[in-house]
Amino acid sequence: MTNLKPCPFCGGVADSDNYYVGEKEKWYWLILCLQCGANMNEEISGDICLKHGIDAWNKRVPPQEG
Repeated sequence: MTNLKPCPFCGGVADSDNYYVGEKEKWYWLILCLQCGANMNEEISGDICLKHGIDAWNKRVPPQEG
């Protein structure tokens, strides 16, 4: 299991996975908040992989109020 920080929007638990889009014949990574549905995804290519996504998710900050 990856060490994902809580969702920056609702504080919910997030999960991660890789998935394949057949018509595009490409793999993607996905990080998804299981509570509010906030997500990040990107095509896996070169050095862009799930670890890249986890690092990006964990650096996100909550939106500023007001």
